[in-house]
Amino acid sequence: MKKSFYKLSSIIFVLITSVNVWAHCPVDFKYQFEDYCLDLQWQTGDLRHQGVYSPSTELSPVLNKRSVRPELWIYSKAHIAIWSKGDKNHAPIYLQDFKAYPFMVMAGGHSHGARSNFIYDEDLGVYVLSQMSFQEMSDGCWQIRFKASELEEEVILQSIESFTNLDPTENIVQATMCSVVCDTGVGSATPHHH
Repeated sequence: MKKSFYKLSSIIFVLITSVNVWAHCPVDFKYQFEDYCLDLQWQTGDLRHQGVYSPSTELSPVLNKRSVRPELWIYSKAHIAIWSKGDKNHAPIYLQDFKAYPFMVMAGGHSHGARSNFIYDEDLGVYVLSQMSFQEMSDGCWQIRFKASELEEEVILQSIESFTNLDPTENIVQATMCSVVCDTGVGSATPHHH
């Protein structure tokens, strides 16, 4: 009985430890022979009135439907944190040429980028990707992509398969569209789910 208890305790400890190790690096990537971790956290979006952005109450990502007037669009926002792989304190790292941006992958090859604002917030220690208006498309999938520098390969950080303002059925349709049109010719980050 004691042996079984200790064996079970050991297995549980290994599993919990493994989950914690994975949790410290949601997405990993290499840049200039160094290993980094990256995490994207969606934030409350913004409204835009006469060119001025102000906070909304809607959590991103939000899909702006065709039927919604532009003055009611929600502009999605995300924070992206980077730290050295293995750093349990997640000390923020600023990579000068790091860039993240929204991208629309469409059936038939008419894929395109989209407007956004991208800055590094020193006080928060994160990159802020904002002013993204994800527009409803009948045959496309929105993604967030990144490059560690202009010389690095473009990497898919996340295909947005669900939006906070869609019902479960609409999100299933969105996820299905993403699985159909996703570009396989682009590099992919290695996400670790916990």
